[in-house]
Amino acid sequence: DFAKRSTPVSPALVAAPAVEARLRATPSAFDLGPQPIGSEHPLAFEIENQGPGIARLGRVQVDCGCVETSLSQRVLHPGQRTTLHATQQVQTLGHRRSRISLMWAGDQSVALDLFVEVV
Repeated sequence: DFAKRSTPVSPALVAAPAVEARLRATPSAFDLGPQPIGSEHPLAFEIENQGPGIARLGRVQVDCGCVETSLSQRVLHPGQRTTLHATQQVQTLGHRRSRISLMWAGDQSVALDLFVEVV
C-alpha cells in the first residue's frame, strides 16, 4: 500500500519557487550628439519592474566623474516604475561613452549608456 510506504513531508521543508523581479530601462541609452565643452545635460531613465517579484534597487555606479545620478525610490513592486535622473557634464574633447549601472538583487544590474561628441 502506497500510503503506508510514503513519508510525510513537513510544509516547512518545502521551498517555494523563487519569484523574480525583471527590470526594464527606457530608454537604455542616450546619444547627445555634438555638444560644446562645459555644457550639462539632464537626462531621465524610467526603470520599471516587469516581473512578478519585488525589486530592491541597490547602488548606482558610474564609470566617469562626469555623470551625477539620483534615484529616489529603491523598492519596486510588480508593475511599479521609478525614474533614475542623471546629469552628463561635458568635460573633455572627443567621442565619449559613459556607463551607468543600476545594481539590484545582489549581483544583477541594468546598464545605461550615454554617448556624446564633444566639440
